[in-house]
Amino acid sequence: MRLGFFLGGKTYALFRAFQDGSLESSGAGVVLLSKYLDQEGYTLVPKDSWKLRKMRDTGKFGKLSGVAVLRDIEWRIVDGGTAGESSFVQGVVTGRPVVAVAALQHDLKETPAKAIVLRTGIKIERPGDFAGLTLASRRGGPGEEIMLREFLETLGGDVKSKIDIRSQVSEGDIDHLLATGEIDGGLFHFTTIYRVSAAGTGYIHRRMDWMNPELSQGLLVFRKDIIESNPRGVGRIVEGYVRRVRYETGLASGDPELLRPLYLNHTVPGMSLPRVTTPPRVRVDLLEEVQRLLLKYGYIARTVELSHFIDNRFVDGLSPSDAARKSEPQDSPNRIPSRR
Repeated sequence: MRLGFFLGGKTYALFRAFQDGSLESSGAGVVLLSKYLDQEGYTLVPKDSWKLRKMRDTGKFGKLSGVAVLRDIEWRIVDGGTAGESSFVQGVVTGRPVVAVAALQHDLKETPAKAIVLRTGIKIERPGDFAGLTLASRRGGPGEEIMLREFLETLGGDVKSKIDIRSQVSEGDIDHLLATGEIDGGLFHFTTIYRVSAAGTGYIHRRMDWMNPELSQGLLVFRKDIIESNPRGVGRIVEGYVRRVRYETGLASGDPELLRPLYLNHTVPGMSLPRVTTPPRVRVDLLEEVQRLLLKYGYIARTVELSHFIDNRFVDGLSPSDAARKSEPQDSPNRIPSRR
C-alpha cells in the first residue's frame, strides 16, 4: 500500500507507527510517500529519524497538502494517505471517492496548538483596534482560514470588514512577513509561535478558545475501492497504527520527549502539539461541524451525509489485547513494494 503523507503535528503518530515497525508487525506492506515543495513526483519517507530531519531541515520536504493527497488517491497514484479535516470534507462533498478509517492527531481544548499572534508593538485594548490590520493564515486546506474568520466574527461586523486577510501563506514565509510588517499577525501554529516569540517579532494575543480546537484534526483515508477489494490490507495498517497509539497512551503522562516530532525541541506555555485520542475513531460530529463552517464560508455548495464516508470498523474490530501489543522495531530497508 502506498500512502501519501504530509509531515506535521496532525500526522506524526502514523510516522512513529511506520518507523518503529508497528505497521510491519501487523503484516502491512506499506510505504509513506511525500514531496518536496513544488516537486511533481513522490519521494520515500525514510524510517531513519536523522535522515528525515535532514530532509525536513531544507524547509521544503513534507510540504504535501491534504488536498493534493486526496487528488492523488482519486487518480490512483497512491492508495490512501493523510488529510486534514477540511480537505477531507471538501473532498467528499465534491466527489472524491475516499473514506476515513482512523483519526490521527487533533488539537486539545485545554492546550490548543493554534493562537492569534500579533506583531510586537501592536497593542489591542478593544476590538476596534484590529481595524486596518492585515492578518494571515497558513498554506493548507480551507480550515486555517475558516478558523481565522471565525475569530473575526467575535470582533463584530464593523471591525471584521476593516481587516485584510492573506490566506495560504507558506509557513516558511510567515516569520519574514511578520518581521517586515507586511502582515500584522494571524492564526499561527505552535511551531511558528515559538519561532516568532523567540525572535521577539510577535506575541500571543489569544489562544484558540473561540471555537472547538478539536475540529483541527488529521485523518487516515483510503480510496473506497481499496477498502472494498482489500479490507485485510487496510485492516492491517489500522491495526499497526492503533497498537502504536495505545502504546503511547500507556506511557506515564505521555513522555513529551518521545511524542514530540523530530524537528521540535521546545515548548510554548499554555499550548501543546496535537495528540491522539484512543481508540482513534473518526468522530462524525466534529466533521459535521466542519462541514457547516465550509458551507458558511462558501467552500462547498451543498452538504452530504458524512457517515457514508467514515468507516470505524477497522478500529472497532481490534480487541484491547490485539491493539495493546507493542511491536518491536524493524530494520527492513525502505523500498516501494509492488501493488497488491
